[in-house]
Amino acid sequence: MSELPDVGPLASEAATAVAASEEAGVLLRRHFADLPPPEEKVGGEPVSIADRESDDLIRARLLGVFPADALLTEEAPDDGARANKDRVWIVDPLDGTRDFLAGVPEFAVHVGLAREGAPVLGVVHCPPTARTWLGVPGRGAWARDGGGEWSPIRVHEPADPLRIAVTRRGLGSRTRQLRTLLPAHVLVRSGSAGLKAALVADGGCDVYPAVTRVMKEWDLCAPHAVVAAAGGVCTDLGGGSITYNAPDVRASRGFLVTTPALLERLRPILAEMAKTF
Repeated sequence: MSELPDVGPLASEAATAVAASEEAGVLLRRHFADLPPPEEKVGGEPVSIADRESDDLIRARLLGVFPADALLTEEAPDDGARANKDRVWIVDPLDGTRDFLAGVPEFAVHVGLAREGAPVLGVVHCPPTARTWLGVPGRGAWARDGGGEWSPIRVHEPADPLRIAVTRRGLGSRTRQLRTLLPAHVLVRSGSAGLKAALVADGGCDVYPAVTRVMKEWDLCAPHAVVAAAGGVCTDLGGGSITYNAPDVRASRGFLVTTPALLERLRPILAEMAKTF
């Protein structure tokens, strides 16, 4: 395994998050080779033993090193203890469960750290490709494949036509409405919110608009840190800031990932979308 890049004071946190994410990736690859039966949460969202085992592993790794920190994860009840903590780990142990259970190799592990409501560290790991993205806003963003050397990543200048990251499943009515307002563009389809955000951080896409009310903090925090560290921006669909470790973990105003220059170009479109969102 290669050494971590210079991430400054969060070196221990970054090393722990990377190790936990990649170890969870090994576990998820084993399950992906022999898919577990799908289950259903209250509310109808899919889940499986793979989600829970990944959650257990990451929880043990993080709290084993940082027992005083709070932890918010998709697969564990929120007991509210995080409300009085400055630092909270925000984890999605399997982002893209639907694709995972359908045998689509586009799912991810998210491990993010928020301090005083802001994302300060993020790791997104794609188990099928063994690619890991690491971001520490203010220090930089990097990616590596299969535990190899880290390479710096940076958002790119927008392409013409724009490259829009969207789900592999059918587009919702609000996304279709957004497309009518956007300039010339092509669609780049991918599973997992984290992988779509990473496309922007890597320079493979220009914008990822999640025009939905169903996302939660664990879908956003780690990708947000990676994108911000790579020179991008993450906002809600009105162009407003996102605060983490909020009492309500729902991202009810959607999620937008793009570059600073493109965000300014999109503001009139976002204002129009906000009228009906």
